[in-house]
Amino acid sequence: MNNTGSDEHPADDVRNWSFSALSMDNTGYSNESSTSDEDMVEITGATLDFSTTEDVPPLGREYGSGDNTGMEEVDGVPKLMDLLDEPVPGVGTYEDFNTIDWVREKSKDRDRHREITSKSKESTWALVKSVSDAFSGWLLMLLIGLMSGALAGGIDISAHWMTDLKEGVCLNGFWFNHEHCCWTSNETTFQERDKCPQWKSWAELIIGTTEGPFAYIMNYLMYVCWALLFSFLAVSLVRAFAPYACGSGIPEIKTILSGFIIRGYLGKWTLLIKTVTLVLAVSSGLSLGKEGPLVHVACCCANILCHLFTKYRKNEAKRREVRKPSGVGVKIMRKCTKY
Repeated sequence: MNNTGSDEHPADDVRNWSFSALSMDNTGYSNESSTSDEDMVEITGATLDFSTTEDVPPLGREYGSGDNTGMEEVDGVPKLMDLLDEPVPGVGTYEDFNTIDWVREKSKDRDRHREITSKSKESTWALVKSVSDAFSGWLLMLLIGLMSGALAGGIDISAHWMTDLKEGVCLNGFWFNHEHCCWTSNETTFQERDKCPQWKSWAELIIGTTEGPFAYIMNYLMYVCWALLFSFLAVSLVRAFAPYACGSGIPEIKTILSGFIIRGYLGKWTLLIKTVTLVLAVSSGLSLGKEGPLVHVACCCANILCHLFTKYRKNEAKRREVRKPSGVGVKIMRKCTKY
């Protein structure tokens, strides 16, 4: 029996009901998606909050493309290192035994130089700061040279005095070595300038004679005792206070200059202990010289004095530019004094 007239087929009713339900689902989905940015979205157990409006761009962001709104410009050039102006935990610092980022350090220095140059045209005080910044490198090298030279001279004089102390002592003053003790003596000739009454050997002071086997044995024992004492003090000071002060330091200095970080190797304690123990080690008669350790001493001086200038204190690459000529200069100076 066929249904005619205005009656609709049952399949049409099912189709109309399906489209109505689908429209309702889409409408509900659009309403939910309009507020999804304010909700918490859970993805595989992790919770992401999109309600915050603060955008912190990553370091790997391409600043050359896209919108640069909010970036400071210096002479029309965007300042790339705005994020590194203030110390942020984990940013701008290097862990021990890591390598520095040369490109990043150079970019920081370039941005700093552009900022100082642009501000130097604004006021007289800014111009003075710009001139002082340009002159700071020369002043730093002068201070490093003076400090390194003073320490090298003190090490050399002290080593000569303590070496002669193993053989005897000056009656005019125990701080005089053998040569200085006999300088003012009028009782010696040029050929016998080392034989003056003011200088006494240990055998002469202890047993009252300089001749015979007992005098020789006494001088030998005193020589060995002083050498052992100096060596023991040098080893003890290095082990207790500055382990990085051991050795010549040349291989480690080359590694640091290549961009490697070794915290404490060029610090104040290393400089102090290196200076004292270098005198003790050389005076004890050990088979070593002062040329290699003096390069380490000069680089320690450069690293410490760099902290007096902001230009070098906040930039690892600039500090390495100062340490390299410091060490090379001391090495050349020691080579030239030999000839």
